[in-house]
Amino acid sequence: MKIFTAADAVEFAAIAYMPEKEALDAVVNMGFNNSWFYSVDDTQALFTVRKQEPQRIDVVVVFRGTELTDLGDWISNFDAKKIENQNGPGSLHRGFQRELEKVWVGIYQELSKFLKYRNK
Repeated sequence: MKIFTAADAVEFAAIAYMPEKEALDAVVNMGFNNSWFYSVDDTQALFTVRKQEPQRIDVVVVFRGTELTDLGDWISNFDAKKIENQNGPGSLHRGFQRELEKVWVGIYQELSKFLKYRNK
């Protein structure tokens, strides 16, 4: 069983900025064989799963942060009013919530499939 480490998190942060095909190839090299790349408007996210032992899965969801040359990212950043999270506990800034909603349905659908697998 492979343990997910802080170094893995750093690697995923870098992978999030790669073009889609390169990102998907990179996560395969890390042992994650089920992956989806979402890109809607100015929002990009990578969702990836590694099945390990029976009923154990590792799930990673990583979002690109602000790209310095992307005006849409900056517009979202400036929409910084703090709001309550509509999908769970806590709060976040309104611009991030708006961008998250663009890709969340797809991520949630895939995540639900793997949670069913884990609960069998």
